[in-house]
Amino acid sequence: AIVGMAMRKEPDKRYASVEALADDLRRHLLGQPVRARQGDWRYNASKFLRRNLLAVVATAAVFVGLAVIAGVTLWQNHRISLARDATALERDRAQQVSAFMVDVFSQADPYIAQGKEPTAKDVLDQGAEKIKGNLNLQPEVRAQLLESIGLAYRRQGLNDRAIPLFEQAVAIRRGARPVDNGKLAAALANLSQALNDAGRLAGADANIKEAVALSRSGPPSVETADILYQYATFSLNAKSDPEAATKLFTEALGIFRSVPGDQRLGIASTLGALSGAAQWAGKFANAEQLIRDSINLLGATVGRNHPDYATAMGNLGYLLMQQGKYADAELTLNEAIEIERGDFGVDNPRVATIEADLGTVYEREGDPVRAMKITQDALRIVSQRLDPNHYLVGYFMDAVAKLYLDAGNLDAAERTARQVLAIYEKSLPARHLYVAATRHLLGEALLRREQFTDAERELRAALDIDVATAGVDNWRAARAEASLGWLLIAKGNAAEGEPMLVAARSKLLQSVGPLHPEVALASQRLAQYYRLHHRDADATRVLAEVKQVPNSVLR
Repeated sequence: AIVGMAMRKEPDKRYASVEALADDLRRHLLGQPVRARQGDWRYNASKFLRRNLLAVVATAAVFVGLAVIAGVTLWQNHRISLARDATALERDRAQQVSAFMVDVFSQADPYIAQGKEPTAKDVLDQGAEKIKGNLNLQPEVRAQLLESIGLAYRRQGLNDRAIPLFEQAVAIRRGARPVDNGKLAAALANLSQALNDAGRLAGADANIKEAVALSRSGPPSVETADILYQYATFSLNAKSDPEAATKLFTEALGIFRSVPGDQRLGIASTLGALSGAAQWAGKFANAEQLIRDSINLLGATVGRNHPDYATAMGNLGYLLMQQGKYADAELTLNEAIEIERGDFGVDNPRVATIEADLGTVYEREGDPVRAMKITQDALRIVSQRLDPNHYLVGYFMDAVAKLYLDAGNLDAAERTARQVLAIYEKSLPARHLYVAATRHLLGEALLRREQFTDAERELRAALDIDVATAGVDNWRAARAEASLGWLLIAKGNAAEGEPMLVAARSKLLQSVGPLHPEVALASQRLAQYYRLHHRDADATRVLAEVKQVPNSVLR
């Protein structure tokens, strides 16, 4: 720039004197701005920075520090403001909940009740009505109250009242901004459980699948484990898929064992559920160990009067019954039923489940009258509390049909079995183990009436479902094979029937043991075949391998 100014053609634009040129050269050597570059602010600024670098850096640091302090102060003030707002919001929510509960429970005030003793259901009904009429509730408060009252309804078996409340809660959770995936997943799981309890399996399936997907989108938590547990239970009972259920229960158990805090109740319940899956798979020894581990842990955490403890005792009683330990099974089931009656009353489906198992115990102990009485009472309970087409109504009707069959009342057994299948057709997948059990029962009734064609159709259908669902080595498949083998023998096809009956009896003996009635039935039939063919030694050997034979097996 200096050289260019010194050589300009226009005299007035060149340096006015040698001194002016020398001054610019001096300024350049000193790092100062030169006159030849006047007007270029970036040039002047860079020269200033080079001459005063330390001072500029120090000044900039001061300003940056002040800016940071100001930013932190503003952020802290913002956080304090947010915390203050959150505290106020929580205070408002708590006040709304408190006012709501005081209002609901005020009906117990003698001045208001005026001699009427409100029941728990009355209180819940009042609460549900007040939620509907109170438009000032915050969405979060409304959702929490809907879920709480819905849960109480569901636990009382009042699913038709619970479902609309859970549906409203789900809608509120979906409409929140931002959406809380954990709370939405919990709301969907509640809705799914109520739909399942009401027998509306398609809706239950869709909601629990969405709940599982949402819960898995975040880090594993107790809530995730609870939802996995529920999906596993649905897979076991509604889909009769013990393999899928076992995987889900195992995943839930791993989460319960890994998350912080005291998760012994969750661990105990999941061990009991794994026992149930093992029962479905016919693994009775493994199932018994799991349920005993669950009972020990429950006894140490919630005590002997808790509903979960009663459920575990009921499962243990069923396992003892399946292994022929009838006296122990009866004691265990009676303990369970007393707890359930104390917690839920005498007419609850939970009580009915244990009554049905006790009915089976009484029948195997040789008391068919007592067995029929308590089993019919179980059917009465579920018929009053559930929809007529609920699959559990069919399940208890099947238990009654089995007692008719064992008593030799083939007409009643066939009629009741067909009614059960009509219910299952509306409420369960076609390839469900419950369907297979009833088709087997119907096939047995038809077999004993010598209606061989219809009987063979039912028994082969039962065998197909059992093999596809539980596996070829499962005791249910062996039961169907044993009946089918005997049918073929009765039709005159002993060449095919005898080896089928022999193989099926061997599977049953190995899987459920010598005390099980299906082993006794298959053994007596095989012994009868051997005697008809003058093979008395084989007949004696076969019967010696079982401990007891029901009196009615060949009626």
